[in-house]
Amino acid sequence: MKSADERGSTSDDIARLDAVLKKLDGCESLTSAAVREAEAFASMRIDLKMRGGRLSEKQLKWLQAAEARLDVATTSLNLVSRGLVPLGNHKRVKLPHEQPGYVKVLKPPGR
Repeated sequence: MKSADERGSTSDDIARLDAVLKKLDGCESLTSAAVREAEAFASMRIDLKMRGGRLSEKQLKWLQAAEARLDVATTSLNLVSRGLVPLGNHKRVKLPHEQPGYVKVLKPPGR
């Protein structure tokens, strides 16, 4: 189990809860247990948004079990660094030391 510092921020917990709630919302036939679970996750999400903080260890384990059961992806894909998404035409801004005619200011030697 990751420590509280390693597992992410409150916004990460909210995003994970949102993903599970979206998946539960997309199900057509929910059992009464699944409805209660969705209500509990919605309550956790509201508490995190209102008061901040983090999910408790018990809540986190429950969320992880729901993610595994519902097949919700918990990792994000970095498509840009893998070269799968074009970056577009961004104009590169030159830094001051790259500008033509830049003169580096020299400091006197120290004592």
